[in-house]
Amino acid sequence: MTDKIVDFGFEDVSEIEEWKIDRMLEEVKENNAELERLKEIRDKRIEEINERYRLQEEKILKKNHYILSTLKQYAFMRKDILKETKTQFKLPMLSGNVIIKKPIPKVAKPSSDKIEKIEKLFPEYVEKVEEKKVNWKELKKQLIIDGNRIIDANTGEDVTDIFEIEEGKEEVIVK
Repeated sequence: MTDKIVDFGFEDVSEIEEWKIDRMLEEVKENNAELERLKEIRDKRIEEINERYRLQEEKILKKNHYILSTLKQYAFMRKDILKETKTQFKLPMLSGNVIIKKPIPKVAKPSSDKIEKIEKLFPEYVEKVEEKKVNWKELKKQLIIDGNRIIDANTGEDVTDIFEIEEGKEEVIVK
């Protein structure tokens, strides 16, 4: 295949002989076949590169998981320099900090079958659209976890029967 566009030397299409038209058809077919061949090569290479990337990513993530687990164990062994706040533990090191976020309980968004109960207690947080929907973003600000109970911050009423407490995930971070 040539890298330049072939000039067949015809300015007037009516002058072209049929055998030359036939040759043009062959060339278009050859060009299309070459494009298909190149597409196949490209697609196979992309597959190969994606697979190599996936394997490397998996390997690196396993290494990081092992390292983060080791850092967590080490941090808890170093109680002398481990700093604790309400939400995390922090181990200051020369290259950065090991931060272990504590699992923090939070009020779980209620299922849609609890909307009737929520509407009785918190009508201002139930949005009326085609179907009832709790304005969870605002409502959860009004709820407080007190041990195993969920309390309405405004009234002090126990609303544990409507909501559930879900535990957050522990997370180890390097910064």
